[in-house]
Amino acid sequence: DLELVLDHGKVTLAVDGQEMVDHDFDRPINGLVGLGAKRATVQFDNLHLDKTDPTVIPPDDFTYPFFEDFDDGAADRLEVVSGSGEVNGSGQYEISPLFGTTPISMVSPRDTVPDQLTMTAAMTIPSGGTGFYHGMLIFDYQAIDDFKFAGGWAGKNEWRIGHVNASQWVVDARVENNVDLDTPYDLELVLDHGKVTLAVDGQEMVDHDFDRPINGLVGLGAKRATVQFDNLLISDALPQFPIVEDFDDGNADRLEVVSGSGEVNESGRYEVAPFLGNPPIALFTLDGPIPEQLAIRTGMQLPSGGTGFHHGFVIFDYQSVVNYKFAGGWDGKNEWRIGHRDGSNWITDACFEDEIGIEAFYNLDVVLNGGQATLIVNGKTMTTHDFSQPLDGSIGLGTKRSVARFDNIVVTNMAV
Repeated sequence: DLELVLDHGKVTLAVDGQEMVDHDFDRPINGLVGLGAKRATVQFDNLHLDKTDPTVIPPDDFTYPFFEDFDDGAADRLEVVSGSGEVNGSGQYEISPLFGTTPISMVSPRDTVPDQLTMTAAMTIPSGGTGFYHGMLIFDYQAIDDFKFAGGWAGKNEWRIGHVNASQWVVDARVENNVDLDTPYDLELVLDHGKVTLAVDGQEMVDHDFDRPINGLVGLGAKRATVQFDNLLISDALPQFPIVEDFDDGNADRLEVVSGSGEVNESGRYEVAPFLGNPPIALFTLDGPIPEQLAIRTGMQLPSGGTGFHHGFVIFDYQSVVNYKFAGGWDGKNEWRIGHRDGSNWITDACFEDEIGIEAFYNLDVVLNGGQATLIVNGKTMTTHDFSQPLDGSIGLGTKRSVARFDNIVVTNMAV
């Protein structure tokens, strides 16, 4: 059932009560109406013309974030516009060419997307199928021969960002890296106004700036291949990781002091210190939950002056000012420690003895994996401890009674 609505210069096409596509010709439309085809035989019935208000049924409310794992055997929000697409016996959404067509499935309802969007999905290119091996996330979809893509080509071992213009598949950016068959890859596509970034398994692979707004639809596709997708997530927010902070601008935009003091010093390093007897705690401001895997990297220096105590650490699983975990170094004991604070008690859960120098600059990596925390210093694993519980509290920087300086912070949602 087709419904065509002409509203001054705007044209809207609905199919079976669902709005499919619209366009504004930006001028009055007063010509005759009728029925037709390009080179096909078509049959019509129940033709009705009405100059009253249109009866287009709006699509169901669509809210971000949108998630689909296909576990119920259905792909409720995916609409096949070319080729075939269905949930297979393994609970994956599988697309394939059909009669030589490019397989494309779009996320409905059909509408523009925001200027900033994050799209993630697990993608597997199976070894069977058509003999072609590639798969992609589709964005800025305007028509079957006018869209952009980001994905992997197994035959070339390339990850690409590009666009389709009529019959031309144009690669705008590419990078050589393994694209293996029968291997699930976690893809993350970030649209930030005109800039597009594709990350694979947490590693940024390729980016391109189209230098104009990208507001077309998003979906899943291939050129001539069979591809399987799972765990599709679409968010209207940019990913909160990685966090990168070098304090070169004199600001600590992502750190919030909740106890003691913390500020960027004249050397361009973030310095924390006790204040009125309170241990310094500065936490990262995050927009979402802490992932199960997290890596916190920072440079740390224990200055010779200050309070007379010399230690510093990365804070994780922060619940309150007297309930959090830490990983760092104590100069007075020459110990690298992982521990936790419980009220007034500072408990060491694991430690390793090694010389710690005053004024020396150490590169710390604190890696969280499920309930396990590992402390790596200058590339050497010092100690690890399994807390046997999720470490999903906030993260930050701090000391017990010392002044400490931090710099070159990188927080990622994948283990180092």
